[in-house]
Amino acid sequence: MTDPVYLEIAWNTLWFATLTTVVAVVIGISVAHCLEKYNLPFERILVALISFPIAVPGIIVAFLIIVILGRTGLITNALAALLNGDPIGLATATTVFGLFLAYLYSLIPRAAMVMRGTYAEVNEDAEEAARSLGASPLKTFYAVTLPQIRPGVVAAFILTFRTALTIFGTVLVLQSLGVATLRIQHEIANGFEVQTAASIGFLYFVFMIAFTYVGLQFTSAEVTTVWAVRHNVPMRTRKQKTARCSRMEILLSIGLGSLDSTQAVPSEHPYYWWAW
Repeated sequence: MTDPVYLEIAWNTLWFATLTTVVAVVIGISVAHCLEKYNLPFERILVALISFPIAVPGIIVAFLIIVILGRTGLITNALAALLNGDPIGLATATTVFGLFLAYLYSLIPRAAMVMRGTYAEVNEDAEEAARSLGASPLKTFYAVTLPQIRPGVVAAFILTFRTALTIFGTVLVLQSLGVATLRIQHEIANGFEVQTAASIGFLYFVFMIAFTYVGLQFTSAEVTTVWAVRHNVPMRTRKQKTARCSRMEILLSIGLGSLDSTQAVPSEHPYYWWAW
């Protein structure tokens, strides 16, 4: 297991899973934000389309990428006709980029559905108060919304990262990057090295348990509100624990809509300030 080949496999697995997870969570937050904050037309159809890839096997996803970006793929041939180039040189299905898109197709819906459940529990009074006091949408999101959805972000990261680590069918077809799941299959198919495959699987399992445990230490959010009342009540600062997740629920994989929120001072109050 100290062979440089296995170290390279471990490195490829970690950096690729981390990259795809970060991108998927960022896009998932954006999707959930749009679904919960705006009245979109055909919202139910959009939610169904977004969640559909969760039910699609990895092998099907890989062949979908080939149909689109392979040597005879739709986009490949369209680009070849547009640029007057060679479709073989423009094909990216079996490159790391193609594998990256295949991972995102499977991971984004998972992150988006977790974040949608989290957004349903966001304290909108606090957001309205921040906007009424002149905070930009970006500032409101960073200072007000993000602390409340942090447990959901952690939950989405845990779920998508673990999924990225265990994807097999997609890498088996595309085979553009050596990762751990593909290496386990290689050890068994070539020489029937069961002990080596079992060792990789055991280390894999221990790492995912440790990663999940560490991630669950970051599953509580804090929102700080400052308010004052003229009637001889001094201004005071109070920290409210909001959106506290059940760590066991996250560990058992992400029960949607399981977050709690604590009511802040009503935004209708004539003297309500947000502490930045």
